[in-house]
Amino acid sequence: MLTDIKTLLGLKDNSQDGFIQLLINLATDDAMNKTGCKNKQDLRSVIIEMTIYKFNRAGTEGLSAETYSGISYTYTSDYPDYILSALDTIKKSQKGKGGFKILW
Repeated sequence: MLTDIKTLLGLKDNSQDGFIQLLINLATDDAMNKTGCKNKQDLRSVIIEMTIYKFNRAGTEGLSAETYSGISYTYTSDYPDYILSALDTIKKSQKGKGGFKILW
């Protein structure tokens, strides 16, 4: 996953690998918590999107708009709609996938 994310971000060296791996871990935890899905492979594409979003927002976390002359700041507390929609779709697909075993 790290290699795919670096390719999408256009990163050629390994200088940010530790930071990106931390973001992958955070995104994985977020995705699993928001969807109830326990299989990381089922979440792979959305984790990549979440990680790239977190990477691009690093240093400006929560800031969604900024005005200099009027000194206006707007903060966001969550992922953009396209990521939330993907998480919601995964969450809905998890319903009915209980871990029941029939013992005979």
